[in-house]
Amino acid sequence: MSLRWPKNLSYNKTQELSWRQGVLAYADDTTWIAKSKKELQEIIKISEEFYELNDIEINGKKSELLVINSKSNKKDSRLAVKVGKNKDTVYARRNTEAIRHLGVWISEKGGGECNVKIIAKEVSRMCKAVKFKKATISQLTYLNNSVLLPSIEYRLQTTFLPKLKCDQIQRPIWMLIKNKVELARSAANSICSHNRLIGLRSIWQNQLAHHITELTIRLNQSDGIGITTQLRLKDAQLKCRSKYSLLDEKCTFSPVKVKNNLTYNIIRNAAKLGFYFQETQANTNNIEIRGTELTSLLSGKELRDFIDSKNLNIFTTDQLIEEEGNRLLSWKQVRWLRGYKGKGRKPNWLLEIKKS
Repeated sequence: MSLRWPKNLSYNKTQELSWRQGVLAYADDTTWIAKSKKELQEIIKISEEFYELNDIEINGKKSELLVINSKSNKKDSRLAVKVGKNKDTVYARRNTEAIRHLGVWISEKGGGECNVKIIAKEVSRMCKAVKFKKATISQLTYLNNSVLLPSIEYRLQTTFLPKLKCDQIQRPIWMLIKNKVELARSAANSICSHNRLIGLRSIWQNQLAHHITELTIRLNQSDGIGITTQLRLKDAQLKCRSKYSLLDEKCTFSPVKVKNNLTYNIIRNAAKLGFYFQETQANTNNIEIRGTELTSLLSGKELRDFIDSKNLNIFTTDQLIEEEGNRLLSWKQVRWLRGYKGKGRKPNWLLEIKKS
């Protein structure tokens, strides 16, 4: 995991921030992480020598291979590695296929589609098991709050679902509860979730509480988990083109989505509820630069084009104005100051800035 963090915005100087995690292990589950097929095969070879000394054998048939951000252009060929004494061939899963790691499903494509399907099945299975049985409201509330939700919480460790999706998954439970207490199907769900009435916790509420708590713990750690969390924070901040840290109350979240960044999704949804994380002055990620953020002056297609512009590290209006402060720089001058050749078509977002 690595990114280029701005060091001197006047001359577009950056420094590389990175973290390398080679292995993850829990009980008898081991995950090897490598940058290439050759490196992974070498790691497997060394591990096999160690396992042989300790009379341990790798089961190639239970091994799985996941390739993320592959540079291979051959669509028909599947990457593979040799594992175990018998040199079993382990083929990489295709982009839509997922593998399970400690109960959480992960795929090359990313996203939480696999976990959502599993959660929906769990909800459906519980509803079918209880539908025709006699059960009190207290028993149904216990099954939801203390049996079903902890399982869903575990499944969603790497995923943050939007509220609409959470409500869609939980709809069968709402319908079941309303049927048991003889309420109309059109009755407000808030009746079931009210603490003084039924006290049924929702998937959305449980997800928010879990992720905010876990993120707070990760932000206060100084080990690999804390470092990678900070890297994900910085990466999302750069993609939002914000000079303020995502933990700063002054930060305005871009309407353009930041894909596959759990930390960003948690902070953004927490901010909607008025919940902010307090960042110490020593660890702030604020970028020291004056001027109005360009994201506040753009919208629509121009905003998306600006967000997608790479390696220029432009955040505010001051970076587009001459030192005298009375005239905008030309696009040729902007590119030259950023260390690129002056040639190139003037972007639409710059034209929009000049109009405003």
